[in-house]
Amino acid sequence: MTTRMRETETDGNRETDCAERERTMHEIADEVMRCVQQQDLQEIAARFETAEVILGGKVYRQHEEASPSYHGLSGSMQVKRWTYREVGVHNGPTIVPLDLTAGLLDNVLTLCALAQSERLPRAFQVLRRDYYVADVRLAA
Repeated sequence: MTTRMRETETDGNRETDCAERERTMHEIADEVMRCVQQQDLQEIAARFETAEVILGGKVYRQHEEASPSYHGLSGSMQVKRWTYREVGVHNGPTIVPLDLTAGLLDNVLTLCALAQSERLPRAFQVLRRDYYVADVRLAA
């Protein structure tokens, strides 16, 4: 980090140095935030590496592993996670416990925070309450 900061000091122009240093600090902060978010999401996903989960009284069986990109304000990151398919329903609905537990929609990290805003339509706030705050449990 200090090497990157020193590299911005070499042209001798004080105004450019300040602007460039600030830009570099933002880049470094974004890298740190992205790494922390990725680690947090991966830890949540790891809790659901099990054969079955329960959501809304229905049992879902482990279906497919993937490593999609998730997107936040600091950039994109890949997270390994499983999907689960409802037991006893041929080609039934699938869920992603990581998304439900962490409050993600369409692989985006910031929607949960946006949904807290009173500026969003009431219908979206209800969707947020019902979708994001899911109680996904490990099957016994």
